Amino acid sequence: MTAPNPAWTPLLLADPSPCLRRLVLVELLSQAQPARPENRRPPLRYRGCAKPPFRISRSLPPTTKPAKASNPPRMFVMRRPTGRLRTLDCMAQPGQAGAAAGMNDCPENRPPSAGRLAGFISEIDELTGAMETDRLAIGLLARQQADGSWQGADLDMQSDPLRATTQALLRLGYLGFAKEHPAVQRGAEYIFSAQQLDGSWPLPGADDEEEGERYSMIPLQTALPLRALAACGLATDPRAERGFEWLLAQRLPDGAWPTGIAAGVHGYVAGYRRLAHSRWGCRSNTTGALICLALHPTRRSDPAARRSLDLLLGRETREVHAVGFEVARIIGAEPTRGFLTYYARFDSALLLDLCWRIGASAADDRVADLAGFVGKLQGAYGLWEYASRPQASRWVSFDILRSLSRLGGPAAWISLEPRTPFRPYPRQTRR
Repeated sequence: MTAPNPAWTPLLLADPSPCLRRLVLVELLSQAQPARPENRRPPLRYRGCAKPPFRISRSLPPTTKPAKASNPPRMFVMRRPTGRLRTLDCMAQPGQAGAAAGMNDCPENRPPSAGRLAGFISEIDELTGAMETDRLAIGLLARQQADGSWQGADLDMQSDPLRATTQALLRLGYLGFAKEHPAVQRGAEYIFSAQQLDGSWPLPGADDEEEGERYSMIPLQTALPLRALAACGLATDPRAERGFEWLLAQRLPDGAWPTGIAAGVHGYVAGYRRLAHSRWGCRSNTTGALICLALHPTRRSDPAARRSLDLLLGRETREVHAVGFEVARIIGAEPTRGFLTYYARFDSALLLDLCWRIGASAADDRVADLAGFVGKLQGAYGLWEYASRPQASRWVSFDILRSLSRLGGPAAWISLEPRTPFRPYPRQTRR
């Protein structure tokens, strides 16, 4: 197989997991197309015979066009629906940190050939059969119970089987296991069996979180199982659609989701979960609900999803240590803890992933600043290093590269939400 795009090459070196290699090749295949000359025009025809596109005098020798001025090196980043590839200028020198979208070594401005695409397809088919041997999946598949559930101890979690099954199914979906896989089918049926009549899932028990006893409703009680189902391709299942309807019914008038309902009133919003333009909106619950909408094929473009993304983009804090935390937790490198605090860390990589899924425009100043911040964290060898768990660096790099390459598009939208300073704990005026 021809060498892949240099921006993705570090993810394919050192023989990484079959699931990661397959995801990278699927992403490259979705962005690539066979090569074709630029400015190609169909030949002119006269009475069925092809003619040159311009007249050449017989008395003069054939002329050549003057050489064009050299353009800056470019790199193919994504394929638009029109069939053209958007390019980014390589402003950084080779090996210099901060090269946009992983472009440490600028490749030729040439789309892949048909033979290269055929190599992608052949290797993807081969890796699909080896997914169950991946070290991230082999132990998880072996520990599944007969009823389709997982126990908390199987995932190093202190939680009930429903929460553990939710996290296990989310990992399988992220690794690329589809809804047709037997393990995914059994796990999904176990989660659906716990669904209530109104479409929601029950609150966690007192062993998981003390808040579960005091609140009568917390949006995350449904957002977490629904995300796992949607990650495996079950977002359009009629039972999952009932969960989406319940989740949307809990929205506040300003578009956010609250902490919950306790004794008939909205729960308190701690400063680290506060949103810039919402009085009672909770960032953790809003993030969980928005991820579910982003994984739905049609609801991702709803005004509800765009409004929620607006509110999350209103928090313009930049926490370097949290970049890539969500991916590291999904693959099991980071422990899974908390319920209301499940999305307590403000992961810029997760927010960037939501931007391209919901269709935010790269021309939006907030999105551009976010992409620039994440891009500057790229290491000299093309990877985004996750310092606390180095084994997750390749997965974090894949997720960020996918977000940067898919950001924008012809149907992208730009928010009109004002940019205001955000303080998680505003000062209280004393009397």
